Amino acid sequence: ATGLPPGMSFNSTTRKLTGTPTTAGVYPVVVTATDSTYSTCSGSRTINLRVCPVLNFSSLTTTGIVGTAYTSSAAASNGTGPYSYSVSAGTLPPGLTLATGSGAVTGTPTTSGTYNFTIAATDATSCPGSQDYTITISCPTITVTPNTLAFATVGSGYSQTVAFGAVGLTGAYT
Repeated sequence: ATGLPPGMSFNSTTRKLTGTPTTAGVYPVVVTATDSTYSTCSGSRTINLRVCPVLNFSSLTTTGIVGTAYTSSAAASNGTGPYSYSVSAGTLPPGLTLATGSGAVTGTPTTSGTYNFTIAATDATSCPGSQDYTITISCPTITVTPNTLAFATVGSGYSQTVAFGAVGLTGAYT
């Protein structure tokens, strides 16, 4: 075999390519088979071997708050754009979505928790890559008021003068 990528070789005993390619690209590998009985008889084939680069991904913001807009991006690089994106394992936090054309993760989270998922990307030459992510969504700080109550006395009626309230919520509270 000829035309191999740097870092690879052909093993004539196993008739297999082996090694660790060091340079991305498309390599036209020529494989020739010669008849061991009739050495003048042979056939060749050129097969393109694509060596893909390792795709790099940007970091996502690792935290968010229920009810607060979230925007971050898992944009891929080091390949040939444009890229297409998908969630290949796990799930995004409820309320967030992945833009399949840009890698943007946006939305308003609706449920607290820790979410583990994998974003996969494929570049314009069909080279794949993926990255694992974790986003932790927390509840907003909710403050209950008032912070003090009037004293009550044993054997005497009591009526609270100020109703309990809460701030920091995005909706009604119970």
